[in-house]
Amino acid sequence: MDNERKKFLKNRFVQDQKDAFLNTIPLPIATFTDLFDFVNDKLEEEGCDHHLTFTLEFLKTRKIETEKVLDFVRDNGGYCDCEIIYNVEPMFEDY
Repeated sequence: MDNERKKFLKNRFVQDQKDAFLNTIPLPIATFTDLFDFVNDKLEEEGCDHHLTFTLEFLKTRKIETEKVLDFVRDNGGYCDCEIIYNVEPMFEDY
């Protein structure tokens, strides 16, 4: 296999992975960005209580159904607000 073909296949694989990820997220990326900003600001002010306190506050304020979002963040290592920032937010760096 030539280098150009390898490069094409690698790029295709990466794009397929990104597309698969985008199909799993329960909110628009912009809303997740707002969530991360909100939670991060709250954590800086008040610290983490090892629950999803600020995440739930954000979702309720925006009238967003919580269960799908909570399932998503938990499935990706976000069991409390600080874990959402450390584990889930980096997944969105390419978007």
